[in-house]
Amino acid sequence: MQYLHRYYRILSLETLVRELEHPTSAVPAVAVTFDDGYGDLFEYAFPILQKYEIPATIFAVAEAIESGVAPWYDRLFLALSLHPASTVTIELDGPTEFDLKDAETRLSSTQRLVSWLRKQPDSKRRDVCEELARRFPVPEKELEGRMLTWAQLRKMQAHGVSCGSHTLTHPVLSRVGREDRLRELRDSREILEKRLEYPVLDFAFPFGQPDDCAGVTESELMACGYRSAVTTIAGTNRCEANHYALRRVSIGEQRHLPLFAYRLNSLFLRGPDPSRGAFRPAVSRMAVTAAPRVEGR
Repeated sequence: MQYLHRYYRILSLETLVRELEHPTSAVPAVAVTFDDGYGDLFEYAFPILQKYEIPATIFAVAEAIESGVAPWYDRLFLALSLHPASTVTIELDGPTEFDLKDAETRLSSTQRLVSWLRKQPDSKRRDVCEELARRFPVPEKELEGRMLTWAQLRKMQAHGVSCGSHTLTHPVLSRVGREDRLRELRDSREILEKRLEYPVLDFAFPFGQPDDCAGVTESELMACGYRSAVTTIAGTNRCEANHYALRRVSIGEQRHLPLFAYRLNSLFLRGPDPSRGAFRPAVSRMAVTAAPRVEGR
């Protein structure tokens, strides 16, 4: 945050979206976003955002905030982290063995399982998760208290941290039917607005890669009240960027500041992407939504 504060214009997401249409400066700008809404944001990120007077947006999973229970994939991570055996076999496309010999392999095995579930119809994903919950029970208290509370979100909101929607339950939207998809889009925004008493106008696609977003249309997003939607597709957003397919730069696994600085700067130096105008949406993790660089200046 100190680096961004020193070398970039830091904008709210609202201002960034507005500047995509009406840029006011050729100086590269970024907007800071966080996905899911985990409670550690209040403890660790919020004081730093306040220190540097940085606006940010938290994309909250509405049902997880409402219940206080972490989303479905957290249950899988917890189940495999606590399982006593060194391997486990789970029926996917066929019997599939997962290595659990140490913390690193348990993490990679869970990521592999979640990756497979992302490709399944949502009804199958839910059935498999229910079966795994029966097979690998976890202490429910371990899943409670992981998310931000409404009181915390309201306090952060009063100090420049806005809230966007990350759906009701964090499904892969390309794998759900249209009615369920609209419910995830519409009801999540309505819950957030009711609890926070503030307009919720921005959306983040769960998982956010093209295959995860396929089938979601701009008209659906607009009809559900959104002015923008962000993906996890890496890159910057230039003046012609589609507001409903904004790119982001994830630094969730980036541990070294020089590498982050190099990566972000190199993205701003790249030439325009000829596919930029196309609509391609097709852990706390922080992402930087970068925009705009005015060509020729």
